[in-house]
Amino acid sequence: MSSTAPADPPAAPIGLPAAIFIIRHGEKPTTVSATDTPDSNASTSDGKPQQILGVDINGQNDGDSLIPQGWQRAGGLATLFDPTDDQFPSPYLSRPTLITSPSYGKPEKHRTYQTVWPLALRFGATPTVTVAVGEEDQLVDWLLQQADQTVLVCWEHDHISDITAGLAPVISGGDVPGPWPSDRFDVVVALTSNPAAPGTFYCHQVPQLLLAGDSSEPIPA
Repeated sequence: MSSTAPADPPAAPIGLPAAIFIIRHGEKPTTVSATDTPDSNASTSDGKPQQILGVDINGQNDGDSLIPQGWQRAGGLATLFDPTDDQFPSPYLSRPTLITSPSYGKPEKHRTYQTVWPLALRFGATPTVTVAVGEEDQLVDWLLQQADQTVLVCWEHDHISDITAGLAPVISGGDVPGPWPSDRFDVVVALTSNPAAPGTFYCHQVPQLLLAGDSSEPIPA
């Protein structure tokens, strides 16, 4: 009985990153009305909407931080991108060698930073803070200089399409998402080498499927 050796991973596009992964930060503070959810605790006893507050790493209320569900997602992302058994749930995922989030000035450790912080801790690393939200053209320039690196980008959802638009000249196919829905936190945009078009990336939308309610449906173009 013969065995087949595992295939080598696709070669990185020459001069470009080996792969680029783009995610949105985890769940953020919001206001929930009684009609938004069947949970009877979604509103106060007088029927007024309930505000779901963000909390920092010490559990203190903080409007710039993730909500508890977002912290749960951050922990899940750590094992999604660094599985202890080396078994990734998708062939399009791999361990990042660089992790980046946007600059906010103060506070520096905003939701995007917090979302990738648990993963960075597993590597004994600190997320690289690059440019501000709205400066995606500069982010793209930086990304294209990270030759042979596997880069994980955590960004604001309204501007993810600006990143993929900036990378469009090196994306030769795939399922590139359009405008990012405000209620989707559960997708990885995976740009990996396209063997059919050397020197370019192919885009895959990989569902995270980390928390109850996560969807396997791609974001429409």
